[in-house]
Amino acid sequence: MLLLILLVFLYTMDHPDKIADDMKQFFTGLLIVSIILSIGVYPLAIYLTNPLARLTRKTVEFSLETCTSIQKDDINKDEGDEISKLNRAFSYMEDELLAMLEAKKELILYVAHELGTPLSRINVAAEIIEEQIEEGKNPSMKTVQDISRNIKEMSVLLKELLDLSRMDTKDYKLDIKSSNLEKILDEVIESFSIMTDRQNIRIKIQKEGTFQEVFIDPEKISRVLYNILSNAIKYSPPDSDIDIILRRENDHFSVSVRDHGQGILKENGEKIFEPFFREDPSRNRKTGGTGLGLAITHKIITLHRGKIWVENSGQPGAIITFKI
Repeated sequence: MLLLILLVFLYTMDHPDKIADDMKQFFTGLLIVSIILSIGVYPLAIYLTNPLARLTRKTVEFSLETCTSIQKDDINKDEGDEISKLNRAFSYMEDELLAMLEAKKELILYVAHELGTPLSRINVAAEIIEEQIEEGKNPSMKTVQDISRNIKEMSVLLKELLDLSRMDTKDYKLDIKSSNLEKILDEVIESFSIMTDRQNIRIKIQKEGTFQEVFIDPEKISRVLYNILSNAIKYSPPDSDIDIILRRENDHFSVSVRDHGQGILKENGEKIFEPFFREDPSRNRKTGGTGLGLAITHKIITLHRGKIWVENSGQPGAIITFKI
């Protein structure tokens, strides 16, 4: 090795001009090779990172579907590279999936409980009928009616569960068309006339604008109005008023329904739109319904790209408003 270095040194001493030319050619060639590699490597880098960029974009889009505005800002911030952004999106997706799995477990428990209650009552009624037959007696009409009523309750519950599940599918479509909201509301109010007359509940309508032509799914919005008004009547004291306010704002409109009952607790302002939620846990099926009405209402408004909320949580006289 030392001998080789010595020979190279002696050669450079004897041929300085040639060495300078050789060095110049070497560095020129090195520069050309570097430029060629740079030109070739850039498209290769783009080609290799494109799948990562697409994955990041799709992941972020998926995450943004259920994120809050604060979470969206956090995901979209420019801090870090694509890997950092992808990592943030995956973190939110993980949290969302865990929440969905937990909600699924709770839903199964609720369904089992809600179906188990009428089934238990049917079983008791059937045992009573068996005992009456064994004793040579005819089954009492009350027992038969109990069975019939519980079967109807199960049918309503299953229908609403099926409707809620269908609305969660990607293929579910609304039948949007020009509709007369005032006429729809009048028909819904008329369907409660016997109940309101019996309790002397007066329904008052206030209109701010015209509502003869709004683009909605009339059947679904009729169901929304029915569910909200049903709750308002249910929790209104006798000889009281229910106020319905319709507001028109260019292409949008809102409907507010206010009763004069006890109101909704502040901490339950959002929970009342969850499946099977009942503000009073002791409330039975007779007064509490299936616990799916407002969940279906919330889903219908969401499908209309609208919003529904409780305006005055924690105050007497609940005000539920939706805007489309």
